[in-house]
Amino acid sequence: MGFEVFKLDSSNLNKWNPDFNDIEQTILDSSDNIVVGRTELDLVYEIMLKYGIDLRLAIDEFNVDGWKVYSIGFGALLICLDDNITKKIAIPLVERIKELSPETIRIVFKDNGFRSDSDKTNIKESLKTFGVNEFITI
Repeated sequence: MGFEVFKLDSSNLNKWNPDFNDIEQTILDSSDNIVVGRTELDLVYEIMLKYGIDLRLAIDEFNVDGWKVYSIGFGALLICLDDNITKKIAIPLVERIKELSPETIRIVFKDNGFRSDSDKTNIKESLKTFGVNEFITI
């Protein structure tokens, strides 16, 4: 028994607000676009809201080669907000998706969480090969 209380707050993501007098510093400052003091679960709930997913759904966590992945709706939405993500995440993630066998699959990553641009591209293409077409970065 119990209940959860949600409070409407501002976004967990910093908006792009460039200082045209010092664009270089603006770009450096925006490399981490998550508002200071916000938790991963804050982001997970915001993503759920943006997709129109019921906030009462269970949020499961599992580990994929050391990276934490949140699963909502039995794998219909997977979210990984860790850092230093490499292409090694793709195959175990696909195996987990096959176990869960959701009708639709959306995967959300933190854009600056990838070790390199090539890792991001390789993960995206590997997941696409296995039928995951909605690959989003925030």
